Amino acid sequence: MELLINKLKPLIRKYYFKKIIVSFVDLAILFLVSIIIILSLSKFIMIINLEKYLIITLLIFIMVFFIRIFFIRPKEEEYLKYFDSLGLKERLQTFKQTDKEPFKSLILEDILNNIDKIDIKSKIDIKIDKKKIQVLLIVFFLSLALIFVKTDIVNKRDSLIDFKKNAVENIESIKKAEKMILNEEDISDINKESLMKNIKNLEKSIKKVDGYEMEKDMLKTKEILKKIEKDFKSNKVSEKLDGDKSLSNLEAIEEIDKDFEKSDLKSEISNLESEISKLNKDLDKSDLKDKSEKSDEFSEAKKAQSEET
Repeated sequence: MELLINKLKPLIRKYYFKKIIVSFVDLAILFLVSIIIILSLSKFIMIINLEKYLIITLLIFIMVFFIRIFFIRPKEEEYLKYFDSLGLKERLQTFKQTDKEPFKSLILEDILNNIDKIDIKSKIDIKIDKKKIQVLLIVFFLSLALIFVKTDIVNKRDSLIDFKKNAVENIESIKKAEKMILNEEDISDINKESLMKNIKNLEKSIKKVDGYEMEKDMLKTKEILKKIEKDFKSNKVSEKLDGDKSLSNLEAIEEIDKDFEKSDLKSEISNLESEISKLNKDLDKSDLKDKSEKSDEFSEAKKAQSEET
């Protein structure tokens, strides 16, 4: 019996390998069909995280493939029947069903002689059905071709992805400038909290790729910076007047304005405003710009702000 098991092991391995290859081809066809469906939808529906869905599909394919490998392991009855069909003429099945001696030993001897004689291993054909190969090649090249098909939706998505990439870099510069401003001792805690909260909101709207919210948050941030500047100057003017009673209010304001222009805070505010302006320009160029009526509520505020500057 041990001789038979040793003879069958390489045959079983080859047969199992054949089943794995066939299973892989079947699943690869299904996987590529799924990719074709996703890519086709992406040409007409805005899918921002297209790569994520493709990766998820690939991971599902890999997971199903390995699970399937476990379940397609050939069972004894299956491979005995298969090997018999390759030339052993039901000897293995007869051997399995027979318990009587010496008849069982004679069948075993006959099997061992015939396995070498017929060369069963070479008859285990690993070739895949030609039609399946053709289908696999068709869906592969079709999915490949779809990658290069451009539509208005695809162009819009590409511009949004580029915008988001630049915006993420931009927000890092904004946060650095924000940190410098927050380190200033002469800014009130209320203004610091407002600035921090608004920059966080801006970061969230960038991650969500929400043009309307970004527009709103950038406008609000500029308003906060104006308030910080105004409050800072007002406090410094009060300190100036308390320290020098001979100065008039106008003279104190002029001196503080001159000092402020040379101050670190002015430089930090300018840096932050510059970064926000860059982000705003990129937003203007992108298709994220909200053209609906809800954007109109900011138009007057923007005009007023541009007139102030």
